Amino acid sequence: MIEQPKGSWLMHSLKILLMVLALSVFVLSCNESDDASQNADGDKSGPAFGCETSADCETGEICVDMQCRQWCSDELECSEGWCDLENHACIPGEKPEVDGDSEDGDTDEDTASDGDRETQIDGDDDEQTDGDIEGEDLCDGKECPPLQHCDPESGDCVYDDNHCMVSGCDDDAYLCDEDTGECIIEPGLAWPGYCQPCFTAEDCPGDGAVCGWETETQESFCGPICRETDPLCPQGAVCKDVSDYTGSSDAYYVCSPDPHTCGNAHNTGGSCATDDECAESLSCIKENDNEFGFRWPRGHCTATCEDDSNCAGDTRCSGIQIGPDDWERICLLRCNPMGSSCRENYKCQPVADSAVCVPETMGGP
Repeated sequence: MIEQPKGSWLMHSLKILLMVLALSVFVLSCNESDDASQNADGDKSGPAFGCETSADCETGEICVDMQCRQWCSDELECSEGWCDLENHACIPGEKPEVDGDSEDGDTDEDTASDGDRETQIDGDDDEQTDGDIEGEDLCDGKECPPLQHCDPESGDCVYDDNHCMVSGCDDDAYLCDEDTGECIIEPGLAWPGYCQPCFTAEDCPGDGAVCGWETETQESFCGPICRETDPLCPQGAVCKDVSDYTGSSDAYYVCSPDPHTCGNAHNTGGSCATDDECAESLSCIKENDNEFGFRWPRGHCTATCEDDSNCAGDTRCSGIQIGPDDWERICLLRCNPMGSSCRENYKCQPVADSAVCVPETMGGP
């Protein structure tokens, strides 16, 4: 047996000890490397590792790829990491960038979508929607007067487009009648003196005016000539054919008062209810309550007379029987039996060398 030097054995033991220590450090380093690798892949160590369904996870967590992750959404942000909206799971670390992403993580599509959508919603669509819906709401169930409609923008009742308040009148002589929506001739403007009493056209100041005669009331008036094809007359007048009165064989149109009076005094033969409606020196034979014993339709203005000289205008003095032996002479309107100009319900009765208008209810003068 060879005796070993003491220094040699000590060195050999020290080498073995260093080898064991190095091996321990290597194993520990490998374990830490595995843990780090597992954490980088999803922190598989600890309670978040090993789930099969979300039931294996705690409240507020979801199982994704066998790992429990915090549940998230657009409204619920992650406490750490970023939200995978496809799986609604919070992923540790920073969200990986994709080509085309901005710093904020918005893609070009998102940016365009947000911008375009915002422009569209805040711009044309909103403007159109607000205007249309607001207008419809303002007019919903609203009723407007005749010839008017509801304006959807203001909610007010406005005149229809064909109303003269909108379209206007072509000439200053025309006046817009708001009730009918039509243009009428303004009284006293186109023909000054319309409806004033007259004896001839020279008494009427308006150009194109004539001295007319109203058959029903037997009153004279100044009125303009009109045409059947363009019957435009002053307010309160109608375009009437007066050829029967004038004796003309052709139609002759004059703007005449409607209904039948300008308010002037009624001459002999005109209708009446009281003496006040008749011209000076005339009196009213009432329709029913009169001394003649028969009906005078709508009354009759007249005067007592001795002969024709007591009767004015185109009238004559005629006797009317008022009893078996009594007669009363009154002024009656002359007429033409071939073309009667008598009032309605009156007839042209021949007497001596002429004819006069008498009630149809009377047998004869």
